[in-house]
Amino acid sequence: MRGLTFSGRALGWSQMRLKNTVSSIKAGVWGEEPNGEDDLPVIRVADFDRNRLVAEQAPTLRAILLLRDENDPENLMSAR
Repeated sequence: MRGLTFSGRALGWSQMRLKNTVSSIKAGVWGEEPNGEDDLPVIRVADFDRNRLVAEQAPTLRAILLLRDENDPENLMSAR
């Protein structure tokens, strides 16, 4: 790889923020071990690698109980 330059962009790929690639972002709560009822896929630093960017294995699941906000029913909040 010596002598090669890298522009930081893959040819033919569009550039966008990671947060724009998911339907919702719930930050701040790690949750419990998956229980089969309240499981949500989460993204961890360990899910990324230097060669393929995102691991292709099954997503990491965590049990996170979500409640609806009484003042804004469209807004889901963590129960903790």
